[in-house]
Amino acid sequence: MPESDLKPLLSTPATHLSQSQLRTLLLTSIRETFPRATPMEIDDMLLPESMLLGAPQFAAPKIDDPEAIAAAGKKRIEGLVKSSKGNANGTPRVIVLCLSGLRCADVVRDLRSIKGKGEVAKVS
Repeated sequence: MPESDLKPLLSTPATHLSQSQLRTLLLTSIRETFPRATPMEIDDMLLPESMLLGAPQFAAPKIDDPEAIAAAGKKRIEGLVKSSKGNANGTPRVIVLCLSGLRCADVVRDLRSIKGKGEVAKVS
């Protein structure tokens, strides 16, 4: 995908992208990570739009304010945890994907403070 097609996606915090925009971003990342993957292999890795959250109702933070983006993500996950009806053991309520181990550690630390049932788990 040309970089010009990604500019609208990269100028909006990921917390506020639509389902189709998130899927496009995920597809681009998969293609960059696995350049030799066949279309069938890529299709196996790609999540359907119905499994991705759409943009929330609150305003998007500025893209150049990492603290505001982190707060928006936390607010989003708090809302999901509070609104969920409870799941069976072993069924995650929310899955957060991070592109780096360092960012994942930051997210896990922030999410541990959210009150609710369940735990934060990291899958390598």
